[in-house]
Amino acid sequence: MRTSTLVLGVCGLVLGACVAIACGANSNDGKFGSAGAGNNGQGGDGGNGEGGSGDNASGGSGGAIPFDAPLLDVPSSETTLEENCAAQSASGEVWPLDMYLMMDQSGSMQNPFGMSITKTKWQAVTEGLSTFFTNQPANADLGVGIQFFPLYKQPWSAFPTCKSDYTGCDSSHVCVGSPDGKSFYCMNACSGPSDCTGGDECYLIDSANNISICTNDICDASAYGTPEVPIDMLANSKQAVLGAMNAHKPINLTPTAAAMEGAVQYTAAHASQHLDRKVIIVLATDGQPTDCPVDGQPLAGTNKAKQLAQQAAAANPSVKTFVIGVIDTGDFQGLNSCNSIAAAGGTGAALILKQNQPLAQQFSDALDKIKGSAVGCDFKVPSNDAGKIDTTKVNVVYTVNGGAEQTVYAVNTVGDCDATDGGWYYDNPADPTSITLCPATCAQVQKSGQKVDVSIQMGCKTVFMPPK
Repeated sequence: MRTSTLVLGVCGLVLGACVAIACGANSNDGKFGSAGAGNNGQGGDGGNGEGGSGDNASGGSGGAIPFDAPLLDVPSSETTLEENCAAQSASGEVWPLDMYLMMDQSGSMQNPFGMSITKTKWQAVTEGLSTFFTNQPANADLGVGIQFFPLYKQPWSAFPTCKSDYTGCDSSHVCVGSPDGKSFYCMNACSGPSDCTGGDECYLIDSANNISICTNDICDASAYGTPEVPIDMLANSKQAVLGAMNAHKPINLTPTAAAMEGAVQYTAAHASQHLDRKVIIVLATDGQPTDCPVDGQPLAGTNKAKQLAQQAAAANPSVKTFVIGVIDTGDFQGLNSCNSIAAAGGTGAALILKQNQPLAQQFSDALDKIKGSAVGCDFKVPSNDAGKIDTTKVNVVYTVNGGAEQTVYAVNTVGDCDATDGGWYYDNPADPTSITLCPATCAQVQKSGQKVDVSIQMGCKTVFMPPK
């Protein structure tokens, strides 16, 4: 008879900001492009964020972007950007947002976290998600859906049970305890993948005694591409999402790559069917991948997840990946995994939650920051009275705290963004629908404690990043 304890688990979620869109004035050279003479309107204060694609800042009285009313009613004006050229400033329209939550329910999510010694990670994250939902306006133009990982081939009730002293299984099974120490299951023993049916992984849980089990985790990406709660408007989906959180119980390993592949499949289809909305993936996890190996190497799961996140961000329509990391102290591999997936997904770095602060509130704040960041630096390409505009004659300008107007340099692609001077780019230069600020510019306009007005101006030749 073989005995063992199975404590299986893994990384965490992300951002927010409002930007006011207002009319510009005359411009001259400045740090992020051109500086000039003042602005129309004032913004409001923003909050502070940890990690991710930059701190968040909110717009205010000049025409702040409330997330439930993304179209700003800002009057247009004219400003001279080049000789014999009159530019018209259009009201800005941010994208309504759809979030697909991919939630880690591995065994380690059943552990406490930092100062939250009376709550498990799972309990605190569930509470934080509920707080985030409660704080949204009743008419919030926000869509939310959810799926969990790992998913299981068989319900745990299908496994024979064993005793808390790890006895009670026959020689072909291993007694495995759940992380909370309340449940014990006889799981199939194995010596290699061929012993596990249906692509199940043979996972080593006790190297000293060479004990391995068939994990019961699903590695088929299509399972994770079928949401437990499909994306729907928050008013329609929030109770189903919270009900799903309360119904799930963390146990087993962390098939991040399979989960990401499914998330990319689902969000790509959803985004293609909802071109008027911005769609993102929010990966919430507490560590690095631990099963469903890629090419026989479990840690290759991080590289696979990075590749998938990068492909989704580069697709048309683009789907970016935000990561919230509920990382234990000293878990540098988990930290690196979360940050690298976020970077590949086009969101800079993961939001890593802190051990010395209440986890539930941090999780809620992270979702707020993600919500703001996802739409605060992306704007719909405007139109004029004649309909479609000349996209070679578009410029983006902004002011900070009522100061000099700065023109943001255009770049061809996200890969051309300058690490210091930032820039902006179209989602599809041949037929653009969206204007996105580069990470450095996005971080600049989302800094906390400042009031920012952004304007999209039409009619003057686009000012591109000068060569260095």
